[in-house]
Amino acid sequence: MIGTGLVGVAVWYLVALVAMVALMAAVAPAGRLPEQLADDPDLVAYRLPFVAASLLAPALISMLVLLVWARGEGIGIRDGLAMLLLPAYLVCSTVAYVSQYAMLPRLVELDPSTARVWYFQDERSIPFALDMLGYTFMGLATCLLAAAFLERRGVPRLLGWSLLAVGLTSVAAFVGRALGSDAVTSVLTWISATLTLPLAIGAIVLGVRLRRHRPTVLDVEPADFWA
Repeated sequence: MIGTGLVGVAVWYLVALVAMVALMAAVAPAGRLPEQLADDPDLVAYRLPFVAASLLAPALISMLVLLVWARGEGIGIRDGLAMLLLPAYLVCSTVAYVSQYAMLPRLVELDPSTARVWYFQDERSIPFALDMLGYTFMGLATCLLAAAFLERRGVPRLLGWSLLAVGLTSVAAFVGRALGSDAVTSVLTWISATLTLPLAIGAIVLGVRLRRHRPTVLDVEPADFWA
């Protein structure tokens, strides 16, 4: 069951990530809200990438939880701290992305001045700040989770390096943003997103192995994960 779940959420994550990137490339949002409205008055094309983006956090968190479960050691202190950070990432990411297709179009009609504050493409906006903060929480969580995987060999160890790389680049992007370096922030954000690809692929590989060796791969019963 864990193996099937890992494969499922990892594929979900990969599909959502590819869809988001493809839609962003196709839409190419304008820099400011008035320009965006001039090109796309109903914000239909603008909203599509954010629909895909809003699926990333639930998929990634599910994948991380299942990876810890499959690791078979129960929850340690670092795992517990990571599990506290992941919900914060989910809230920040969900508000940042869902607001773009559920709230922004309505705000444009009712209160254009407030709408500008919620326009994601403006790097001074609330959603952009929440997105950066959310990925910082995610980065800290993946750094905490990486340690136990790095103690293993084979695929788990590779997953550990992937977790650490994603975490460090996410946190570095936030630091770059705090220092006012938008160019560095943009590059590190895309690097961090790209580094989740080997993480998801590794999760699929591990999930397939778990499906083939259900009686022997796990060291604990699933119920022990919550103990």
